[in-house]
Amino acid sequence: MNTKQILTLLAVTLFSLTGLTMMPASRVISQEPTPSPAQVAVERLGKAFDVGLTAIDALNASDQAAATTSARQSLNGLVGAASQLYNADAGDPIGEGDQNGIVTYISQLKSLDPAPSPNWVAAAENVEFFLNQAVEHNQAAIAALTADPVDFEKARLELRVTLAFLNAAKGRPNAATASPSGALPEGFSHDTRTIEGGALLLLDCSGGDMASCP
Repeated sequence: MNTKQILTLLAVTLFSLTGLTMMPASRVISQEPTPSPAQVAVERLGKAFDVGLTAIDALNASDQAAATTSARQSLNGLVGAASQLYNADAGDPIGEGDQNGIVTYISQLKSLDPAPSPNWVAAAENVEFFLNQAVEHNQAAIAALTADPVDFEKARLELRVTLAFLNAAKGRPNAATASPSGALPEGFSHDTRTIEGGALLLLDCSGGDMASCP
């Protein structure tokens, strides 16, 4: 092999190595799927429950300011979760404090043609009732905390009732967690003891339009 051939070979080798090192490494970019309204509601209700417990701890420590702040945060979480559940089909979440959207959603649910199964509607109404009760008692707790004088005992009772109704809302739909077709979206199970079951009843089978359910 003469000098020219050797230099050519070296040049080719160097170019190949340089090209390889300059090539960007192939990466698999994993993109998190957009959470469904049901999943967002689950997260918000969980946070609302945790903050409610924090409010009770603050009450037990006679910390009015911390208890009031936590109770308001818990209420916002409840209303935010309700907005995800009850107006998800229309893509128009209700505003904070606007509970009319819940009633509107149930009436829309009943007027679908073909109508969903009676169990489906009944379970949705159960979720509506318990969430509304949780919101009302949370508001009563805030009123007790902001009264003059502060009624710690009333606030403590109302917050405990709030959490009890929230737990009821989370567990009540358990007997009818499936859509009318019996199908369950990925990630949900019939035996789950969370609000996910109720959320399924208030959402469609495929992600947006309840009328699309078989």
